[in-house]
Amino acid sequence: KLYAACGLSGLGRREGYDHLLDLAAGGDPDLRDEAVACLAYSRVRGADTFLRSAASGRTPGLSSGAKKSLIFRKQLSIINK
Repeated sequence: KLYAACGLSGLGRREGYDHLLDLAAGGDPDLRDEAVACLAYSRVRGADTFLRSAASGRTPGLSSGAKKSLIFRKQLSIINK
């Protein structure tokens, strides 16, 4: 389900993005980290806002992964130009 949600979110589908957010808020640290990593590819509006908020430390346990995802999103935008 994680990878399906990642793919859907990357295609801009809200239901995939919402599932990734649920996993990021969940208790399993492995799934949480993978979900945050998948958000680097998300084309759904709100992904940047969520990652910036998590990177700032507002969401415990997600800061490091969110920072990495934001950096990767910036790198992808450079490549896609």
